[in-house]
Amino acid sequence: MNKTTFSLVLLIAFLYIGIAPATADTFVGGPITTNTTWTLVGSPYIVTSNVTVNSGITLTIEAGVLVKFDGLYAMNVSGVLNAQGTALSPITFTSGSLTPAPQNWNSIHLIGSESSNSQIAYWVIQYSVYGLYLDTSSPTVTQVSSSNNTYGFFLDGSFSTLTSVTASNNQIGCYLDHGSSPTITQSTSSNNQEGVFITSGASATVNYSKLINNATFGIRLYRTAVGPDPTATVNRSSLYGNGRYAVYLDSDGTPYQNPNAVLNFKENWWGTTDRNVIILSNYDHARSASLPYVNHLPYLDGENGNIALTIYDVSVTSDVIDPFMGQTSSIHYSMTRDANVTVKIYAEATHSLVRTLVNDVLRAVGTNSEIWDGRDDSSAIAGPGVYYFTIEAHDELGHMETFNDPNTPLMGPPPYAPGLTVDSQNFDPYRNDLVKIHYTLYNNVRLSLSIFILNPYPSPIHTLVNNELRLSGENTEHWDGRLSNGSFHMGDFYFSLVPNVQPLPLYAIIIHQPSHLDVESLRTEAYLILPIYGEVSTAHYTLNRTARVTLEIQDPNGSHFKTLVNDVLQVPGPQSVEWNGKDDSRKIASLEGAYRIILTAVDPVTGQSMQRVGTTMVYR
Repeated sequence: MNKTTFSLVLLIAFLYIGIAPATADTFVGGPITTNTTWTLVGSPYIVTSNVTVNSGITLTIEAGVLVKFDGLYAMNVSGVLNAQGTALSPITFTSGSLTPAPQNWNSIHLIGSESSNSQIAYWVIQYSVYGLYLDTSSPTVTQVSSSNNTYGFFLDGSFSTLTSVTASNNQIGCYLDHGSSPTITQSTSSNNQEGVFITSGASATVNYSKLINNATFGIRLYRTAVGPDPTATVNRSSLYGNGRYAVYLDSDGTPYQNPNAVLNFKENWWGTTDRNVIILSNYDHARSASLPYVNHLPYLDGENGNIALTIYDVSVTSDVIDPFMGQTSSIHYSMTRDANVTVKIYAEATHSLVRTLVNDVLRAVGTNSEIWDGRDDSSAIAGPGVYYFTIEAHDELGHMETFNDPNTPLMGPPPYAPGLTVDSQNFDPYRNDLVKIHYTLYNNVRLSLSIFILNPYPSPIHTLVNNELRLSGENTEHWDGRLSNGSFHMGDFYFSLVPNVQPLPLYAIIIHQPSHLDVESLRTEAYLILPIYGEVSTAHYTLNRTARVTLEIQDPNGSHFKTLVNDVLQVPGPQSVEWNGKDDSRKIASLEGAYRIILTAVDPVTGQSMQRVGTTMVYR
C-alpha cells in the first residue's frame, strides 16, 4: 500500500468513527401487554411512569442493562420478569436524578404467584424505597446487591430463597412482613440501620450469612397484635459489630404468645468466644421474662470456624430443695467435646465457695449431670438461702470454657410485679382474725410487702415482708392487724407488693424447707373473759410438723405475765392450751385490756422457728 492509499483508508476510518451513532436513552412507562425485551443496545431505559408487566406477559431484560427511574415510580410485575445479569454485566436499577438519594423511586414490585416464575440474578438496586419488593411472590433470588434504599429487600407473604444477596447502607436491610418465611443463605446485611427486621406472622431461616456492623440491630423480632410471634432460625452465620444488639426482641406493647419459646441461634460467630459478652449482645428472655429465649449455644470459634469448646444447654432440675428431707438438685449441661470439668457451688449472699462438686474430672461430649445434696465441703448442710454454680472445662488441646463467673454471676430474668387479692372479710384483729394476702409469682424472687394508709397521702404503717425470698407459684401472707409496736391498727389500709429490682442468679438453687414449720392458726376462745368469775380462754392452734413450743402471755404493758407452755415437744395436728387469767404466781390479772398470747415454735431438726400472736381481752 502506497502512502496515498494508507492516508485515504485512515481518513475513511476517522470519518466512520465520527459518524457512529451515539447510544440513545429509551423512555419507557405504562403497561406492557406483549412479551418484551429490553436490550443492551437500547440501554439505558428511562422510566417516566409506573411500568406494569401484566399477567401472562414476560419482560426480559438483558445482562448489562441500566434502568433509571425518573421519579417515584415502580416496576409492577404480575407476569414474569426474566432478568439475569452476570458477574461482569449486572442489571442495574437506580435513580435517574443527577444527585441520587434514597427514596428517589419506588421498587421492583413482584405481585402474586405467577411472578414467582421470574428469574432474578446479578442485580444492583440503588436509591429506592422498597428495593426488591416480593408481594406474595416467591421467586429464587441470586446475587442481588441492594444499597442506599429505605428497604433493601421487602418481603410480604413471600417464601423466596435469597442466595448471595447483599444489603448495605439501607434503613433496613431486609424487612419480613406478615406471612413471609424466606430462606436466606450466603448473604450479607451490613452497615444498615437494622440488618433484618421480622414482624409478627413472619419467620426466617438464615444460614452461612453475615448480619454485621449495622447501626442498631443485626436482627430484630417485633411482636404486633396481628399474627403469631415472629421467629427466626440462624445458624453458621456471623452476628457482630452491631451498634446495640446482635439479636433484639421487642414489641408494640402486644405480649408474646409464648415467652418461653427458644429461638435457634446455634453455631454462629458472635465476634468473640466470651460467653458473657455473647449473652449481653442479645436482648431476650434473660433481660425480660416477657420475651422468648435466644439459644446461642454452641457457638463458633471464628468466622466460618469450628464449634468452640462450649458448655451449653445448662439447666437445673429441682431448683428448690430441702436437704434435711434428703432432697437433691441436678445440674445438667452439654459439651461439644470431651473435656475435664470442675463444678463449684457458691453462696449468693457472700459469693463464697461452698462446695466443689467435681474437680477436674473427665466428662464426655454430649449431656452430663452433677448432683448436689445441699451440703458444703465439710458435709454439713448449707444454710437456707440462694446458691449458684460455675462450670469450668478444658480439653486436651488446651481450649478452655467457663460457664458463669464466681464474683459476678449471670442473673436470671427480672422479677415480675404481680397483683394482689386480699381476703379481709369480717376481719376483727381483737378476735385473732388474720388478713390473708394472696399473690402469684412467675419466678423465685425477693420481695417486700408493706401496709399503707391514705391520710391524706400514701404512708407506710407496717412492713409485713422485708426483702425476703418467695418462691414461684401461689403465695399467701398473713397479717394480724398489729403494727410493729404490737398495737392494733384502727382504720382503713391497703397493701403494696414490691419485688426487688435485683433478680436472682441464673439457674439459682434455693435451699428451703418447702414443708417448713408452720402454725396454721392461733385463735383464743373466748376472746373476752372475766377471770374473777372463773372464766377461761383456750388458745387453739395447729402444727404442721413436730416442734418445740413455748406459749407466753404478756400483759397490756408488754410485760411477761404467764408461761403456759415452756419448750414442750408437740406433735403435728391441733393443739389447745387453757388460760384462766392468772399469772405465774397464780394471781388473777389486775390490769384490764388486751393480753397477748405469743406462741413460739422451733423445728427440733433444722432449728427453724416461727411465731404467732393472739389476743385475749381481760375485764374485771
